[in-house]
Amino acid sequence: MIVALVNAGASESKIIKLFEGNPQGIGEKYFEKKAGRVKWLEGEIARCRRFSNRPSVEWPEPEPIQETLPLVLPLQDEMIPRPFLPMVKDEAHRMSVPPDYITAPLIVTCGALIGTGCRIRPKRKDDWPVVPNLWGGIIGPPSRLKTPAMDVVVKKLLGRLEYDAAQEHEAEMETWADDKRRAELSKTVLEQEYKAALKGERSGNSKGRLSDDILVELKELEETTQELVEDRYKTNDATIEKLVELLKQNPRGILYYRDELVGLFKRMENPGP
Repeated sequence: MIVALVNAGASESKIIKLFEGNPQGIGEKYFEKKAGRVKWLEGEIARCRRFSNRPSVEWPEPEPIQETLPLVLPLQDEMIPRPFLPMVKDEAHRMSVPPDYITAPLIVTCGALIGTGCRIRPKRKDDWPVVPNLWGGIIGPPSRLKTPAMDVVVKKLLGRLEYDAAQEHEAEMETWADDKRRAELSKTVLEQEYKAALKGERSGNSKGRLSDDILVELKELEETTQELVEDRYKTNDATIEKLVELLKQNPRGILYYRDELVGLFKRMENPGP
């Protein structure tokens, strides 16, 4: 408002008079006394005059916003490991996607399957090992079949393994349930024998087996009753804390598979417990 009046050539007294007739325009509650309002107005008018006396600067014509990205070199056949080449070319042709979309998840998934089962010591005189722990991601415009390309690779490589692991775990659980029941009954009997053996050894009237022998057998029974864990090959949306637990159960390693990289990075930024 003051800037417009100054640019229009209004005098200082006229501007002050105008605002004195409408004190709410400058906040009457902040300047209860007239002298305070006048002093504030004089300062604002002087500031506006300083800016109005500056030479005007012409703005350049706006330039159009362009989405330009650096060119990506095409993936050549000789860059792809020879055993993977037939699958890469076949899937890329049938899905009409670049071979990059198949090659990247294929190599990363194979690295997850190898896991800690293979280690390389790159230094001749050092025991520092390296495992094939690979990171990979597909970057491309939306709706370019990135997710279907990853899914077909992961399902072809891990689908059969996961099915066999589930069938094997189910069969083992049937026999494990019977073994657990027998072990629990045996544990009850052994605990009674252990108490009796300890009592006899302390009184010097020991008969039967020694308490140490019974204790060894009890420890073996505890290992028998430990719950079986199904082999895992991948996880999709596990928290970092849950991932640590899965890695303890699967020391060879598993594939951490996420559809969106942003979700993975945000998950890593979560504060710990």
